[in-house]
Amino acid sequence: MRIGVLGTGGMADALGGRWVAAGHEVLVGGPSPARSRELAARIG
Repeated sequence: MRIGVLGTGGMADALGGRWVAAGHEVLVGGPSPARSRELAARIG
């Protein structure tokens, strides 16, 4: 499944990481491109 996450806070980190671990494709977007890239790299 493809999942889009709006925001880069703690909830996006927790949910996004679990969805990636479950094998889903997660796209992260937020107001700060640098923070979005950082979160995407952290969750995989």
